[in-house]
Amino acid sequence: MPGLFIAAAGASKVAPILAAAAGRCRGGGTGETEQTKAMASPSVVSFLGIPGWGALHLQLPGSAEPAAMAKRLRRAQEAAGAPCPPAALLAAFLRQERDALPLARPWGALPRGLHRQSHRYRIVCPPGPGDLQVRAWCWHGTARGWRSCGRSLAIGRFVERFDPARRGGEP
Repeated sequence: MPGLFIAAAGASKVAPILAAAAGRCRGGGTGETEQTKAMASPSVVSFLGIPGWGALHLQLPGSAEPAAMAKRLRRAQEAAGAPCPPAALLAAFLRQERDALPLARPWGALPRGLHRQSHRYRIVCPPGPGDLQVRAWCWHGTARGWRSCGRSLAIGRFVERFDPARRGGEP
């Protein structure tokens, strides 16, 4: 089916979309251009070990790119105030992500009507003192499946690495 899309859309329109997709798992692009908004695939984020909360799995609409997730996390941190406890960050995240869909589980079959995600994120509160840890996976097609985008990063390091505003890009 991808060949049909390429033939119908024309190579000049598809090239920027393919270039944005090639940057996945490396923080390339924010996924927020007009061309990629139409093709944006949702992401799944799981919050685990947050004091006062059970495991929470959400499908987020819009861009699934690490840059988009970092931007979401930065906005939640700013809304919760710094330094903020993990529960305050999660509450701020939920307030800003009103279109998020709760999922019973992050892996496996999706409910009817939901699209396959291109990225999945796990945000874990470690026992004892320490920063929330963020880990990402990227879908590499049916033959290769889900692949880790690297080791877990402290939430501040994840935002610093992937958020365009932190790298001097867009706000």
